[in-house]
Amino acid sequence: MGRNAGRARSVLAISAATLLWFIFIYTLIASGAYRIALYRIPDAVTYAAGRQQRLRPDQVRKELWPSALSIGAFALQTAGVVWLIRQSWLSID
Repeated sequence: MGRNAGRARSVLAISAATLLWFIFIYTLIASGAYRIALYRIPDAVTYAAGRQQRLRPDQVRKELWPSALSIGAFALQTAGVVWLIRQSWLSID
């Protein structure tokens, strides 16, 4: 059982590393976009037709939540692929 426990720890480590890497990348990109959306874009944008459009309350937070879920999905998929490769059910040629 020691060998399986080592594999499980390894899969968890790969999953955690993938999750942290995606969070790091996403933080770099999303934090810049977030700052631009909040501090550089005016409160309202007026189009040529005279129509004003404003950011909805909590719009940025509501749009970031699905992205955070996708980061978790990628981490789980990576762990699953590593597990499949180690079980010899999947190979990379």
